[in-house]
Amino acid sequence: MAFIRHLTPSEAPKLEAHLLRLHPEDRRMRFGGGSLSDTAVIAYCRSINWPASVQIGYFVKGELRGVAQLAVPEGAWPLLPGLPVAGDRIGAEFAISVERDFQRRGIGQALLQRAVIAARNRNVGSLTMFCLPSNERMRR
Repeated sequence: MAFIRHLTPSEAPKLEAHLLRLHPEDRRMRFGGGSLSDTAVIAYCRSINWPASVQIGYFVKGELRGVAQLAVPEGAWPLLPGLPVAGDRIGAEFAISVERDFQRRGIGQALLQRAVIAARNRNVGSLTMFCLPSNERMRR
């Protein structure tokens, strides 16, 4: 059974395990090139600002197999107090990772759709994704 839902900060170890399971080429694509060591992936996971980000996970049999990560600049969200006006819209960065055995099944697209909804619900006016020119699937 597979499902998509938001991750909680207590699930940081699941996110870390997912990113560590990525095939070396997929890890390179996810983090924009180079060879990211396990130690660097762990440091990245521990540096995530959970209150200012959204992690959306794709689970299969309780195991995290794909993630959309949405992050806004520090201090930009949440916009409080009251409702923001159109001029207050902010930009956010997103990234998607799907483990190799689960790719080419529409999971990345489903995660992206959920990330867009999460961004809209948080008054994000623009999404930015940085990817390598060779990452054709993400560019599509």
